[in-house]
Formats: sequence, C-alpha cells, structure tokens
Amino acid sequence: MARTTATKPKRAATCATREPLDRRRIVLAATRIANAQGTDALSMRVLAAELGVEAMSLYSHFTSKHALLGHMAAQAIEQIKIPSRTLAPRTRLHRLATDMRRIAQSNPAVFPLVVLHPLDMRAAARPVEIALQAFLDAGLSDQRAIRCQRVFLSFLRGYLLWEIGGFTAGRWRSADASLRAESFAEIRALDQVEFPETRRLAESFSRISPDQAFADGLSSVFATLLASATTSTAPRTRARP
Repeated sequence: MARTTATKPKRAATCATREPLDRRRIVLAATRIANAQGTDALSMRVLAAELGVEAMSLYSHFTSKHALLGHMAAQAIEQIKIPSRTLAPRTRLHRLATDMRRIAQSNPAVFPLVVLHPLDMRAAARPVEIALQAFLDAGLSDQRAIRCQRVFLSFLRGYLLWEIGGFTAGRWRSADASLRAESFAEIRALDQVEFPETRRLAESFSRISPDQAFADGLSSVFATLLASATTSTAPRTRARP
C-alpha cells in the first residue's frame, strides 16, 4: 500500500500564505500593543511574539524601539485627510481638528508620541501645511499665518493630550456612580483655602460634555485667529521665486 504524506502540502500552504514581514505590518502590530498595554509594555520581544517572528528579524526594519516609536507616530499623523483647498478656510481647519481628535481618541497611547516624539519632516509638516493654507487663504499675511497655525496646532495638541488623559471624561462622566463619587470625594478633600472654587464647582465639571468643551475651544480659537481675516474660498496665487 502506498504511503501518504498529507501533512506536508498543508504545511507548505500555510507558509506560502503567511503575510510577509514589512514595516507597515510591524507598525500596525506595535500600535495595537501600545494602545492596549501602553508604550512601556512594548518591546521588540513582545512585538516579535505578536507577529510570530524572531525578535532579531525586526531589527532589519527598525534599528531600535526609539526608531519604531517615531514611525508609529508618523503613521498616526498620516491618517489626517488633506481637505480640498476649494473649501472655506474655517471648514478646513475644523476638519483638521476633528481628524486629529479622532486619531487621538483611537490611539490614546500613540498620540502623545505625535506631540513629544521627533517626527520625520513629511509627517510633521502635514498638519502645518493644512493650517498654513487655510490661514493664508483667509487673507492673512505670511507672518500672521505662521503665528496663527502655531497657536491653532498648539491648542489642538494640548487639548487632546488633556482629553485622552481622562480629565474631560474618565471618572468625571463615568456611568459608574461609585467612580463619580470617588472623584468628587477627592475634590472635596482639597484644602478649602487653597482651592475654594474648584471645590465649589466640583459637580459642575461632570455636566460639561467633552464634545461641547472641544467645540467651545475651537470657536474661541477661530474667533480670535480669524477675526481680521478676509475669507476667500479660492487659493491665493503666489508668485514663483
């Protein structure tokens, strides 16, 4: 009777269909681990186990964890969609803000890297270019546009770090009454002389929707930065050097 080797073809098929290891696959896996467990829990050994490869194979793509973190931050910021320049400047700025907020909320462990970790120039310039175009098309001078994009992006980065840190939501707006009570108890434990207004308004914090707080912040920033703008829906024609 002829002998059969049914297991060998199956094994070969498994190897043949395995997704090749590349930077994109590594960054996606690293991002999943970081968002689930934090960047401190991310190591080349943990990442290799997640991918089903040897740790040393990762170093042919990234020389260190530091380099990997930079690519994770760049991959996150490159999710920002570049709006059409035919849209009104305020609309473009609003879309940039909501895109950055979406990225921060879906990547709470990775977004701080966008703010604090050095990025490659292409990734770093993406939100800057969108904001610059919007402020220039609103009729601001070059120098005014530069200053306004700095203020605008600084507000976004700071607010979003604050938000994903849990202050605007977290235990303050938790459905769990015991967690809310714990938060309020911590506030009431503050010194009455040093923190009188914080103690007095403790429960009022929970009534502020994070979405409304974000919208209020944007409205205030727009009111200030675009106050002197002469809005145009068409991009300005700039002289070639």
